[in-house]
Amino acid sequence: MTRPPRVIGHRGARGLFPENTMEGFERAFALGVRYFELDAGMTADDVVVVTHDLALNPAITRDASGRWLDPPARLIRDLSYDALCAFDIGRIRPASRYRLLHRHQQAAEGARIPRLTDVMRAFPAAHVIIELKTDPRYPDRTVRPEVMAQILRDNDAGELETQTSLGRERCRKVVDALRLAEDPIKLEVVTTDDKVCIELNVAAGGEPHFKDAA
Repeated sequence: MTRPPRVIGHRGARGLFPENTMEGFERAFALGVRYFELDAGMTADDVVVVTHDLALNPAITRDASGRWLDPPARLIRDLSYDALCAFDIGRIRPASRYRLLHRHQQAAEGARIPRLTDVMRAFPAAHVIIELKTDPRYPDRTVRPEVMAQILRDNDAGELETQTSLGRERCRKVVDALRLAEDPIKLEVVTTDDKVCIELNVAAGGEPHFKDAA
């Protein structure tokens, strides 16, 4: 029996709405999305929040006065949850690369980085895949993966996503196999040799592009 495809909202549905925000999840849910992929980080006071980046992203972040942040941005791990709530992530910075990649994203003025528990409670009917934003190479920037995972398990926070660890040669074999697929596929894996990830459109051809996992 053929199963229907699952529509998964990446970071809520960042192609249409501000990524990893309550407003984005709400709008995607209203469109019928019932599977969400999101990212989890931790604040200085050990609150698990939904954010993709280890630091505030200047392309989508404004301070309390409405001014766009300039790099280098502050780490999520260095900010308390209350301090984090002062930043607005509901609109893309004009003329940024992020804007070029997400031309159709609708703004949601006033959107904040939410707590993971708030997202889970707001959408009990949704299936949530959580990517832990930890990096063992930089222990001062994030908590240890096992600490984050245990906190999520203690709070029954959905399905933990385990990124596959592969060596570079095995990664290339996976890429070669997936390149036969008819539809474009985005592959993201973590290699065991130098802790980088591969991110590429497999159907577009070409060699794997290795980039910093952070």
